[in-house]
Amino acid sequence: MSDRSTSLVRSINAFSLATAFSRILGYFRDAAVAYYFGGGGFTDAYYAAFRISNLFRRVLGEGGMAASAVPVFSATQETEGAESAKRLFQSLSTGLFLLLLAVTLLGILFAKPLVWALTYGFAADPRKLDLTVQLTRTLFPYLLLVGMAALYSGILHSLREFFLPALSSAGLSVAVLAYLFFFPPRLDSWESVQASLHGLAVAAVGGGMLHWGVQILRLRQLQFPTRPRPPQSHPGVSRALWLLLPAAVALSVEQINSFVDTICASFLQTGSLTALYNSNRIMQLPLALFGIAAASVALPSLSASYAQGDWTGFTRTFRRAIRWTAFILLPASAGLVILGLPIVRLLFERGRFTPAESLLTQQALLYYALGLVFFSCAKILANAFYAIQNPKIPVRVSLLCVAVNAGLNLLLMGPLGIGGLALATTLSSALQAGLLARKLKQRIAEPLLDSTTLQALAKTLCNTLLMSCACWFLKGSMPHAAAGLQVLLGVSAGVAVYLSGAYLLGLEELRWLRSH
Repeated sequence: MSDRSTSLVRSINAFSLATAFSRILGYFRDAAVAYYFGGGGFTDAYYAAFRISNLFRRVLGEGGMAASAVPVFSATQETEGAESAKRLFQSLSTGLFLLLLAVTLLGILFAKPLVWALTYGFAADPRKLDLTVQLTRTLFPYLLLVGMAALYSGILHSLREFFLPALSSAGLSVAVLAYLFFFPPRLDSWESVQASLHGLAVAAVGGGMLHWGVQILRLRQLQFPTRPRPPQSHPGVSRALWLLLPAAVALSVEQINSFVDTICASFLQTGSLTALYNSNRIMQLPLALFGIAAASVALPSLSASYAQGDWTGFTRTFRRAIRWTAFILLPASAGLVILGLPIVRLLFERGRFTPAESLLTQQALLYYALGLVFFSCAKILANAFYAIQNPKIPVRVSLLCVAVNAGLNLLLMGPLGIGGLALATTLSSALQAGLLARKLKQRIAEPLLDSTTLQALAKTLCNTLLMSCACWFLKGSMPHAAAGLQVLLGVSAGVAVYLSGAYLLGLEELRWLRSH
């Protein structure tokens, strides 16, 4: 395997290892919330409020500033040197802080109309709607803290540091779990429910402080000054801001779609919004471990290749990211489809979380799982456009896909309920990935996927089908077994069959896996 392949896979694995730890803690956090609060109206209010601040975080933090800052920062390092890049970091930090502070204050001030617009279905229960407004105000500072952490993560990615930025996201889980351990919720009256959920929201804000604080310390160790610097003092800031708005729209389409889902889910049965959140969290585990990892690791390499005019290196990095993503996420998608219900029961069905709520969660998970590869490829393709500092195409495609998702929600939520909302998200992501691939192919000098890559993808698909047959047969042979046993045997058999098939088919990705 080439040095570049070794470096890319090693970086993805470092990102994935840290993300795995963070996501495991995230599961324990969500399971603890489900245990104490159940999956009904209480958590509907909390997760609706959390999604509002989370949307702005993705738009202005991870989706916007991070995606626009990394290409500009990488290009500055390549052409102007490390000192100029450090000054750019200071100016970007100051500018983003002021922007996020303004949005946070506006969010707190206008929380009530914002909640009314995004969860109008809650109007039938005034107490639930009012609680969502209060929680939204409490959670909005989380946007400021985690938005800054997203910028710092992007800078560390540009410096080829991936482990710590991924690990620091565990701050939210650490803070929430600590709160639930030391202050177990009391739900014997409406006042105690409100107090417990407000405590949960304050803990989430504390988790944002941990997330950002860890990265501040690391950048200081790397001799990056963190004192404020006027945003206009470096010309790179204007280039990053020019990319910010289109990056925010293009890379945040998933979050915008999730808000359309939230509005629609507020009109469905009680617990639908919580089921959407929990199913999305399960789907996000393999996506974050490998799909987002591949997109995040590829972005600095793609940006550096573009800055050097190295289109061969650019396409090589892109193909490796796509191959690695398909090799991991195709079998993960099949596994979630086949073993979805026992996985949900194993993870959440205890305490106040009921079997009916497990079934509701599984309905959404089924259709989310079908889109795993599309979600990941769309992120990689969008990052490829931002690496070449061409924001117009992703913006147009994203806006189209938001409209398609909204239309599909209205069309599918009637016959499929909550599953229709998840399926609409999957279909719109597939359209986004297809359109972005077509447009990117028209703008680079070499084919996106060569014959070697296409053969590898075909073998991966065949291997996934073989694994799916084995898992389906095994699950059917033990319909009454405990959820834990079904998951253990199903996953073990699936992994064994898939790795054996990869060996027999001679897939190079297996050698990448074994080398690291």
